[in-house]
Amino acid sequence: MLLPKSLSQCSVLLALLACATVAVGQSAGRPAGSVERFVANLAPSYAAVEGSAINIDTAKLCCDKLLPTALFFNKSAPYVAFSVQNLHSPPPMFQELPLFQLRADEAIVAIGVTPPEAKFFSYTPYLMTRTYPPATRPELLFASWGESINVNTIKTLGPGPFSRQVALIFTPDRNTEARVRAALRVAGYPDAMINTLPFPAPILQLGLDPVGHPLTKDVFLILNRMSMFTSKTAGQAYLDAMANSDRSQRPLRVFRITPSRGGALSPFPVQPRRVRGNGTSELAFAPDLERLRKSILDTYKDSYDYTEYHTKVAAYDGYEYIARRKNTLGDSPDSLYYVAGYLPMWDLGNPEDELTLGPNDFLVVYGPRHDATGKATYANINVYASEKVMFSLASVYSDSFGESVDEYLGAGDPAAGVLYAKKFAYPGQCSGTHCSPLVVPANCTPWCPLPTYPDCPPFVLNSSTKLGVFIRNYLEPSTDVGPAYGELLYDQVIKFSPK
Repeated sequence: MLLPKSLSQCSVLLALLACATVAVGQSAGRPAGSVERFVANLAPSYAAVEGSAINIDTAKLCCDKLLPTALFFNKSAPYVAFSVQNLHSPPPMFQELPLFQLRADEAIVAIGVTPPEAKFFSYTPYLMTRTYPPATRPELLFASWGESINVNTIKTLGPGPFSRQVALIFTPDRNTEARVRAALRVAGYPDAMINTLPFPAPILQLGLDPVGHPLTKDVFLILNRMSMFTSKTAGQAYLDAMANSDRSQRPLRVFRITPSRGGALSPFPVQPRRVRGNGTSELAFAPDLERLRKSILDTYKDSYDYTEYHTKVAAYDGYEYIARRKNTLGDSPDSLYYVAGYLPMWDLGNPEDELTLGPNDFLVVYGPRHDATGKATYANINVYASEKVMFSLASVYSDSFGESVDEYLGAGDPAAGVLYAKKFAYPGQCSGTHCSPLVVPANCTPWCPLPTYPDCPPFVLNSSTKLGVFIRNYLEPSTDVGPAYGELLYDQVIKFSPK
């Protein structure tokens, strides 16, 4: 990547990104490397076609009628996807996502700079669709099949994972990986910053379907998740730079590497996986959690009736969903997901699961602070319009959980540091620090079926809107993977309605 040599030459954006990268390379005592040299030093039989890393806002795409749903993406966590000669005829649900197929000898390579300081980031490949013979139509899966490269496991140039130079290789073939790695080394990128995430060839249906033919081979997506930037300004600058018209100033350069046909293959096997859980649990806090539940109910018992919605684990293992031919809608091996309410895609579609809010109703979501107990790096709660559009109406992070139980247990309660309680309601019904309003994205007119389309009505939140609650717990620090559900107490949801 070509970068300026002094801070005075940098724009504000490059000061945040490119100049920091030069300083890293210099402090590590290694050359910065060159993308151009990498491409030039690939074997003559290897072609490199540059793609891009693109920031995806599925809620906006849904509200602009470009996607049928927002796919339950986290409202406040950016997603970047790698665009590399994308699929010629993607399924309608994914038509705005950069899906691709991959030959057994190809590679996707990203070179650049990791995100600025944040609680979390990761790079995860997904199996988006698969055709199961004798069927001729692909089934939607959106499932991971193994590990990610995340903030705790990534190899970078220099100390720490943030704003550091990095190279990422995604390929099913060991020979291709070796040649790509050799070209990176010659270009000035040392092994210390090169990461390989193998595509497990034995369990994938690799290959390219010709234009105009049915999709019979697997279809993939690579997602880069980011959460809780320390500086929102730096985080937004990093995302904005993805679309810089000057490719040399983008924080990530993405390439599809294709050998000439006929070479010998050496497929990567299925890789070992990081094991969830470390043997410690939150069960010691069960009496405190029950005490919090009772205090919440007692607080509102004189004026409100209540309904409890018990959570369940969703999309715990992507490959398990692949085996059952079920759509996970973007699981993460780095997370543990709890869900409640109306979410039929995770087997919560019975009458007792239907969750709606009247204009004077509200929800209380409560549970352990999994980040405070050491079982997660951070937690996040989203409330979704879950029946059709699947976009978030509210999102809160665990850094806002402090003192949230004081109104129920009293200030100074010894359990306050490990418990939380957050409220969600219509904007006019929200008051206090620990209540989040349910907000519809501005100018939102989602996709609707024919014959109404394209004259679809704007989305309106009302008492018939079915809701789903999604609680994410990311990255247990001691294991570098998502927590094990047997070691966590479950977060819970209560709906309160005026008597």
